[in-house]
Parts: sequence; C-alpha cells; structure tokens
Amino acid sequence: MFNSKLKAELQQCQDQLLEQQGFFDAVHGSVATITFTPDGTVLAANDLFLNVVGFSAPEVIGQHHRIFCDKFYAQSSDYQQFWADLKQGRSRTGVFQRFNKRGEAIWLEATYFPVKLRGGGDQGDQDCRRHYRAPPATAQPAGGGDGAGSVAGGHRVHPRWGGDFCQR
Repeated sequence: MFNSKLKAELQQCQDQLLEQQGFFDAVHGSVATITFTPDGTVLAANDLFLNVVGFSAPEVIGQHHRIFCDKFYAQSSDYQQFWADLKQGRSRTGVFQRFNKRGEAIWLEATYFPVKLRGGGDQGDQDCRRHYRAPPATAQPAGGGDGAGSVAGGHRVHPRWGGDFCQR
C-alpha cells in the first residue's frame, strides 16, 4: 500500500513534468528566446532569436546583453535601471531598439522577465535567470516605440513556465 502511494505520486510528478516540457518546447520552438543571468550575461539563445540578430550561439553566449544595444544606451542610467528593475523581479514589456550583428537597428516587441525558482534549499526562493521573448523583428518601431520600453500593439508574448534552470 505504501509503495503504491509512492508510485502514484511519482507518476503524477512525471506527468506534470512531461506537460511542462511540452509547453516549454512549444513556446521555445515558435518564439525567439534568449536567457540571461541576473546581471545580463547571455546563457542561451534559440535559433529563432539568433536568426533575428544574425549572430551564432558561440558569438553571444557568455557576452553581456549590451552587445545588442546602442553603446550610448548601454552606458546610460536608463540601461542600468533596466537591469536593476529585472533584478528586483519586475518584468519589462515593450518595443525595444536593438542592433543586429551588422549594426543595423531592429525593433523587437518583447518581454523581459525573471523566473523565480521555488525551494532553493536553505536560501528559499532563488532568482537566477532573466528571459526574453520576442516575435520577429521589424525595421521600424510599431506604434512609435522609443527603444526604451514603450508598449505597442502587434504580437503577443507568452511567459515561460517556471522550473529549476540554475546551473549547479
């Protein structure tokens, strides 16, 4: 009896994991994504994102997010505040001006958001990743975006499910 209860709980956990993995795979396969550390270092980027910016994975992984930004913006207090807000758990949604590998301006409607991990051991909840989702880029801002996070219509971005993504 005790063993059958454990088996049922294990099966339920496996089913939940499969469902979450299926959701993740569906989102990751249809939306441009990039994952950062809380300080902005790129951990991963899917092919959809890489195609938009024209970089390869080895060219962006380990680099800071600022490689996609105007150098003046990347040195600004607004940019510092952008990352401070993310570190404090606040999402940012809007139309952002970024630059591709060729240095051409592109406009991305995107959401940057932190993923809180539950049960980080003795430390409680852990916050170790920032995620970014964006539909395909355009050459012009939708709705007159200023590149600093103004909200515009168009595509919708879906949040990622939570899970333990911290490197051990």
